[in-house]
Amino acid sequence: MARSDTRIRRSGADKVLMLFIAISALITAGLIVVPLLTGLSLSLFKFSTFNVAAPPEFVGLKNIIKVATSSAFLNAFWNTCVFTFWNVGIQLVLAVIIALALNRRFPMRGAFRTLIILPMLVPTVVVSTIDRWITNESFGILAKIATGLGYQPIGWSTPDMAMWHVVFLGVWLWLPFM
Repeated sequence: MARSDTRIRRSGADKVLMLFIAISALITAGLIVVPLLTGLSLSLFKFSTFNVAAPPEFVGLKNIIKVATSSAFLNAFWNTCVFTFWNVGIQLVLAVIIALALNRRFPMRGAFRTLIILPMLVPTVVVSTIDRWITNESFGILAKIATGLGYQPIGWSTPDMAMWHVVFLGVWLWLPFM
């Protein structure tokens, strides 16, 4: 046993540390378990939207089945799966490549590390506003570059490109974390 461990045990600090850990675990469990159970119990009832004084009607699993079989839910679930697959896959590959590259010594390595982590430090609201300026079909930077090269600007907000646009933003924002 290390000397510092013995010192902590003799002073009683280990009991205080365990108390702090237990309190933190209870608070975290309360912040997760209580809302989860509340949401599940509320999903078993039907509430009147027009008469708030009316008592809720118990409907069991009907609400959950109705949501799980709706086309809107299935579409959202599919989009979430596609986004997660591409976002995590691209981030993982790029993160390994960048980590291996930045592990070597080269001039201005610190500057490159700073540039890579910068998107994560900027608030998401700012990033999304800048992104709207960059990808605007009429006056965005990408549109100007495309027209300057003789191509048509890409409609990033169209249904065909929206998923890839969001995946790109997710990769750009969260790549440093990966």
